[in-house]
Amino acid sequence: MEGEGRSSLKHAELDPGPWGVHRNLREVVPSLWRAEWWWWWNRRRAHPKSLSMKLPGFGEYVTKDPEEFSFLMFALHSSRRLFDTLPSEGDIRRLLDIRRDIVERLKSGFSSQEIDQCSTGGWPGIKEALLYVLIRNAPVDLVVETGVAQGVSSYFILSALEANNRGKLVSIDLPNRDPKGYSYPTGGVRDRVYTKLGSDPGWLVPAALKGRWDLQLGPAQEILPKLQVKPDLFLHDSLHTYEHITLELNWAWERSGPGSLIACDDMDWNNAFTDFATRHQEEVTVICRRKIGLIARKGTPRTEIRTVPT
Repeated sequence: MEGEGRSSLKHAELDPGPWGVHRNLREVVPSLWRAEWWWWWNRRRAHPKSLSMKLPGFGEYVTKDPEEFSFLMFALHSSRRLFDTLPSEGDIRRLLDIRRDIVERLKSGFSSQEIDQCSTGGWPGIKEALLYVLIRNAPVDLVVETGVAQGVSSYFILSALEANNRGKLVSIDLPNRDPKGYSYPTGGVRDRVYTKLGSDPGWLVPAALKGRWDLQLGPAQEILPKLQVKPDLFLHDSLHTYEHITLELNWAWERSGPGSLIACDDMDWNNAFTDFATRHQEEVTVICRRKIGLIARKGTPRTEIRTVPT
């Protein structure tokens, strides 16, 4: 790869909250306070005003979308906090282009009520920003994810691998076709994600990225044991029951090696990820424990990262 080099990965915990983002970026992002006031003022307005601000290494950034602003600030926050660097201009443009493409296509494919109820099974947010930053900076060549739905996360993962000019994504999905979603047997939580009849799982993923993608349909508990792979990054985002999360995380632990990354979306739905991290606390570094859980195994070649082409 051109621009090959190494720098230390910070084993620092990542705070995804607004104050954590502000503390990390206030010295490098001009007018951050003004932008944050704009965010608070416009996030619930039907016709928000435009924000214009300068970003380091990028230039003028203009948006009317408070959610896009939060997404981009978290990408900058993740990159600086974990890798002591900011995304390149090329990566910022790529992140914005992917997010805008997904938002436009989801809005054309789902009603506003379905989007409000999270029927899309995902919306480009902090999870996708973090995954992209991790793959672009850490030596991640093989990713395994469970849960695809429309393919929001898959799109970002594959785009990062393509930008690296290496790597593969193995995805497992058991699509739900019921618009009402389904309820979990404990806790009374209803997951409204569904994939519409006539749409394939991962339909958002562009054809140009599918050469790096192995999509397998069926129950994860049946497919995972058959996979003869050692993931550098594992993402749980399928059935969020305690037992199922534990099953998948245990599989990832058995198959991954030193330095691998293990992530769990919606970790606050139950204690499965927290209990898993506690059981292995002597062997892992906890990177994020709010909204999305993320740990890195110790004894790792990933204490260093490569400088990637822009």
